[in-house]
Amino acid sequence: MRAGNRAGHRAGHLAVAVVLAATLAGCGSDDTEPAADPSPASGSSGTPAPSGSSSPSSPDSGMVEPTTNLLDWSAIGRGAAQGVVHTGADWSLTIDTNGTTATLGGTESTEIPAGQDRRIVDSFLTSTTAVVVAQDAAEQKPQQVTLVDLASGEQSRLTSPPPGPGGPWAAYDDTVAYASYRPGSDYCLATYDLASSTGEKGYCAPERHGFSNLTLSPHGLSMMAFDDKRPVSCRTLVDVDGAEVTPIEGVDECKGWEAVATADGHVWSVVRKQNQVEVGDFHASSGGTTYDLGEGATNSLTWCGDSAYFSRDADKGGKARLLRWTPDATLEIVYESPGNGEAFLGQPSCTGNVLTVSAYGEGGDEVVSATVPG
Repeated sequence: MRAGNRAGHRAGHLAVAVVLAATLAGCGSDDTEPAADPSPASGSSGTPAPSGSSSPSSPDSGMVEPTTNLLDWSAIGRGAAQGVVHTGADWSLTIDTNGTTATLGGTESTEIPAGQDRRIVDSFLTSTTAVVVAQDAAEQKPQQVTLVDLASGEQSRLTSPPPGPGGPWAAYDDTVAYASYRPGSDYCLATYDLASSTGEKGYCAPERHGFSNLTLSPHGLSMMAFDDKRPVSCRTLVDVDGAEVTPIEGVDECKGWEAVATADGHVWSVVRKQNQVEVGDFHASSGGTTYDLGEGATNSLTWCGDSAYFSRDADKGGKARLLRWTPDATLEIVYESPGNGEAFLGQPSCTGNVLTVSAYGEGGDEVVSATVPG
């Protein structure tokens, strides 16, 4: 992969983190409209904000050294990903590099256009449904969300609760979570059940607060909530249950970035350097003990099968790696990028028990998938 192309992919990999960092720093400004995940208007009402302090931390086991247990990876096509790729046992969903078209591949190929003056900003492939989110350039109109039922091929739109003009998204199994709001109104979290085609609003952020970095797993919905503290917002990782949020135990006060719920705890990351938000320190809790998992790439935390996964970029002479925090509270290296040299992974994508990874680096580029445990 040539350096220019690698830089372009790296820019895309970091775009969400950089924009969110600007949002967090500028949330309280009177003359700045947040570029992503905006906080509600000053007149909004919402659920009381979570405290920046979590519960007392549990005993720390120290640094966990990973063991190598590579999954059986299969190549998808050749070379680097040309856009975002999701794969399942029988289906694939690919978004082109310009975000203008999604292509659903299976028994037949179906194209889903972004629409006039829109760009595809999020996409998911569950075991039953393809989800494609398109946003207008001005971020004034509600996002257009196309749902494709894999069994019938029928297309529909997610309209209730209405998606906001922007904001975070997450999907797992039959559940989709997203921000529902209109400019100047309450900034609320909505969930939608793909099986029953019904949705509801839950948590609404208090005045001058917001939320981002949604994650879903079989064990719950988690997110980062933030306030308008300056010069940098206080970031609190929380679990969400309807309209209520609960701070996650053991997370450093005001430094949380993302978290996913596990069977008996969480995996999460904290960002300590505000000028380097693409890198986080990862931790896990299990059985009342907190574990230090080392450095990783923020916005890579993903649930698939029975485990949480996150990536770690490579420095010169190394390999980019995908790591798995197992139900047995162990850390495994399950994927390594080809060759050696500077390298990074795109955000992993999970469909059922199939995990897809895109690697970009000096040692070569590839897109691969594997069936994961669980």
